[in-house]
Amino acid sequence: MMNSNLTEHSVSMPITNPVSGRDSRTFEFQGRVDLVEDKRVVDWKTVSDTALFIQQHSIGFQSELYVMALRYADIEVDLVEYRLIEKPTIRLCGKDANRDAYENRCVEWLRLTEGALRVHEVWVTPSRTQKAQAWLWAVSKRLLECRNCSRWLTNEYACYTFNRTCEFLPLCLLASQGADVEEMIREKYEQKSRHEEIESDGLDVITYSSATTLAICEQRYQYRYERGLQRRDDETSAAMWTGSALHVGMEALICAGIDAAMKVLDEWESQNPIIGSDAAKKQDQQIAQARAMVRVAAEKWLTVDALTAEKG
Repeated sequence: MMNSNLTEHSVSMPITNPVSGRDSRTFEFQGRVDLVEDKRVVDWKTVSDTALFIQQHSIGFQSELYVMALRYADIEVDLVEYRLIEKPTIRLCGKDANRDAYENRCVEWLRLTEGALRVHEVWVTPSRTQKAQAWLWAVSKRLLECRNCSRWLTNEYACYTFNRTCEFLPLCLLASQGADVEEMIREKYEQKSRHEEIESDGLDVITYSSATTLAICEQRYQYRYERGLQRRDDETSAAMWTGSALHVGMEALICAGIDAAMKVLDEWESQNPIIGSDAAKKQDQQIAQARAMVRVAAEKWLTVDALTAEKG
């Protein structure tokens, strides 16, 4: 195996039957990792509750799947290090003279709030990788069954997850009344990439996000990943927008330092405007939060990662 120091690295591997050892002829697993360094995966996460995140990732298999895929590519890794950054709970309001003032308030909030930045390490064991392999295979078989039967079950307990209302709830409510949802789809939804930043070499792709979506609600999976639908006026994705901005900023931080990260964030914001009601204020708030999180993350982790990159 080789040691690697890679940022935003794509990973892939076959989805293997844990009993027969045969690979799926339909699906493969793919994903992207933020950083591979010193036999560890580093993954930055924006979270609303660090303790809840740690609990969930003690049960889920994201760490194991990333490590398995890296090892499949002969990249030696032993653990996954999650760097958790809690989103500031303070809001942009009248006390802020401008967006910069609000950004500085967010920086102070992050500096002073206990546990706002935490590291959670996950050591990947053979028993956990075996369970992850079995889980991923079961997901692929469940997906094939849904396709073959043209049946996508709804789950009423999944209408509000990830701290937001499902963007497809209006479609499910309409369908529950026996109505045709296609007119609403044409009016309020558009077709996007099924898997952002993922390229398939022929096989259908299963990512960790799509696999967990299928486990949560088959109907949500069908709308999002089979049809690639996304609301035109999606007002529920502010947290996801901020998370994407953070990843862009952190990648630039690690590669080139804090000044480059701020410049990249400015460019990313101009290319990815938030739409919907009160969009300007919402965008000011979210990008200020992202910039603040990158700034404070630099204070905590820059000497470990970015200074090495700058010296290189």
